[in-house]
Amino acid sequence: MKYQNFPAVNVLFHPNNEKNDLYTFHNDTGQPKKKVMFMGEVAFKARCKAIKSAIWAKELILDHLMCCLTAAAKMEDKEEATAERKQVESEIKKMKEATLAFETLLADVTRDWTVEEN
Repeated sequence: MKYQNFPAVNVLFHPNNEKNDLYTFHNDTGQPKKKVMFMGEVAFKARCKAIKSAIWAKELILDHLMCCLTAAAKMEDKEEATAERKQVESEIKKMKEATLAFETLLADVTRDWTVEEN
């Protein structure tokens, strides 16, 4: 199947699973089909905005978790404080990893797909 004169600006692949290479499906090659997403400029900007919103949300959660960590340090019961600190530190690690993943995705997407020729 070929798309000729298709007004798509961007074709997205999952950044952790696919390279940003030109993809052409050929029948009878034995290779599996790949699902692609075509979107115009408005949709592309909306997806970038959604990624920025996700980063902002993760940063808000991270700020809250930092406050929880400070509160845990002030707890009188040291055993309870240690348990709370471990739980909060685990959540902080997850939020930092998620934020980094979204920031990397946004950087890759804007670098590779902002210009139509890419």
